[in-house]
Amino acid sequence: MDAPREYRTHRPSGLKAPPLVLLEGGEKCGKSYKAAEFTGSKRLSRSFWIEFAEVTAEEYGQVPGADYEIVEWDGTYADFYGAVQWVYLQAEKARKAGEKDVCLVIDTMSAEWELLRAEANNRAKGNRSNRIKLEEDPNAEITISANLWNDANDRDYQVMKLLMTFPGIVIMISRGKKTAAFDEASGRPLDGKTDYRVEANKQIGYRASCWVRLSRDEKPQLIGCRKVVGGTQPGIDRPIALRKTWSLEWLIFEHLGYDPEKSHVPNLITPRPERTPEQIADEARLPGITLSRLCELWEEGKRSRYGSVVVPNEHGQDELLPHLLQRRIDEHKGVRVSQAQLDRLGALWPKVALNGADERLAFVREIVGRDVNGPNDLSGIEMERVLARLDAWAKQESPPAAGTGPDDLAHDAGGPEGDANDGQAQPGDSGPDEPPLDEDDLDEAHRLSGPGEQADRELDRAGV
Repeated sequence: MDAPREYRTHRPSGLKAPPLVLLEGGEKCGKSYKAAEFTGSKRLSRSFWIEFAEVTAEEYGQVPGADYEIVEWDGTYADFYGAVQWVYLQAEKARKAGEKDVCLVIDTMSAEWELLRAEANNRAKGNRSNRIKLEEDPNAEITISANLWNDANDRDYQVMKLLMTFPGIVIMISRGKKTAAFDEASGRPLDGKTDYRVEANKQIGYRASCWVRLSRDEKPQLIGCRKVVGGTQPGIDRPIALRKTWSLEWLIFEHLGYDPEKSHVPNLITPRPERTPEQIADEARLPGITLSRLCELWEEGKRSRYGSVVVPNEHGQDELLPHLLQRRIDEHKGVRVSQAQLDRLGALWPKVALNGADERLAFVREIVGRDVNGPNDLSGIEMERVLARLDAWAKQESPPAAGTGPDDLAHDAGGPEGDANDGQAQPGDSGPDEPPLDEDDLDEAHRLSGPGEQADRELDRAGV
């Protein structure tokens, strides 16, 4: 097993992150009013309001104490992201300057998700099956495929990353309401049962650090919050009914105990997709690629544990990624088949049940995963794979499957083509200015062992 890199650790600071508040509820229950009221807090330096499919921001400037600036944007998702990013930078500057926190109000996150859903729906109308449905019936129900939902969720997450690491206070306003309860297995509504749904991306409740629900008929509730001491216990404590005189300022600074001077902006570790095996293979096949870059691609594939991943090669055939990379490296280094390898090949052919040149050629093509017309078409490492399989076959008399092919690989060992390789670099030799490759790594990643040898190696590693 490869030794991992050295990792750093640190002790938890115990500092609270700036609150990310979800303020949701039905229509006309005071969500925007409460947010506008909070912007007048003396514990804030500035407040910004991003209005999304709502028309209250101008009027609510009259709310007693309200003090906020409306961010102007053009209604596209790209500009919405840009507006959030711009406010983020203002909050970051204020924090670095030692000023009071900046507050961002988004009214509403429901409209944000509706926009992404609409985009997914419009994209779905363009796929082939849905186009056929709509041609037959313009009102037909169309299917939004999983990949389109994934794209919508990814775009939502880009904004949420900014909000979750915002260097100040964020108030996310969303609509919420009671809905019919559905059976998860059948998808059918359950008679007499209701559920509650926040009309936003379904992950919004997980990502918020504080969740408040407002209603026209019931008392405001603190559904949940991130609080080490005195917080609610999920599954044990019921949501906390807030008093009549509650405010966001009281909730954030008193109940949650948020102190900007004793807080820290979270370091959000997000998934970073690695390059796919296909992307690595595509780069390795570029005509002008350098030897040093190929060696870097080898290390990238090894680090990503792509040793057993099959990719299409330049001939349209399947080939293990490490085999493709090693072959390209060999081509750059000039590592060719040696005379000793040709001699071993000539000695092994009579010991296996391959009748004629066509069967031998098909056998070799299957092992290397590409078209070849003779032994000198192989790199040194490819020839080693062929020799290992032939040697194992000769010893065990248990032939692996091989296809058929029209051409001839059976050139005379030691003939003119073999002599032409005298003086060439041998397999494993390093080229100029190239980091050496570990032969143990090559053996394992390239699956060079013959039948039975891989199992023996695993037993050796286990100490059996």
